[in-house]
Amino acid sequence: MLTKIYQNKLSNLLVDNLLLKFVVIVIGISQIFLGSRINYALQNQRTILVPPNLDTRVQLTGDYASRDYVKSFARTIVNLAFTYSYPTVRAQYGELLQFFSPEGFVNSKDALNSAVDTIETTRTSSVFIINKQVVVDTKERTMTIEGSQRMWTDTAFIESPQLRKYIIGYSIENGKFQIEYIKEGVINATGSETEEAFLNENIKVTN
Repeated sequence: MLTKIYQNKLSNLLVDNLLLKFVVIVIGISQIFLGSRINYALQNQRTILVPPNLDTRVQLTGDYASRDYVKSFARTIVNLAFTYSYPTVRAQYGELLQFFSPEGFVNSKDALNSAVDTIETTRTSSVFIINKQVVVDTKERTMTIEGSQRMWTDTAFIESPQLRKYIIGYSIENGKFQIEYIKEGVINATGSETEEAFLNENIKVTN
């Protein structure tokens, strides 16, 4: 009788022990799985820039972005690169450089810094107003901005308002918009171009 009771208790203890081991194993596997998913998420996290004026639904997949997403950066680029005053241009171009890809940054940094020095020395200010629909070519990865630009110093206007076309080459890296280059073309009043995309790495400053 005592032997049967002892065997029953021993059997119950063995079952409890097996159940406890099973629970420990399940918890261990779940912790390993959770840790691997967290590590994967940290290694594959992406930073996606969202312009403040974005009010439409956009598509981002890998290295592709819809036209509306790319177009939403037009006004930001214009306000940083082409609309400035000599007291603020250094900070603006510093912020503009943050949008460049690593390669574009290397190619453009010296030219932009040189432009800043010229603007500050000549005490030049500029305003650019977009007057045409921004054109985005997702195949060539370019954005074309056309508008009227007026530049002046403390004492006089440098030139009459000029129609200008700026071409921004861009790339999308893991959903992040990046500038590769900025090219400039000047358009006559008749609409014909006098200078076509002649600046590959810098922005022209008219003295």
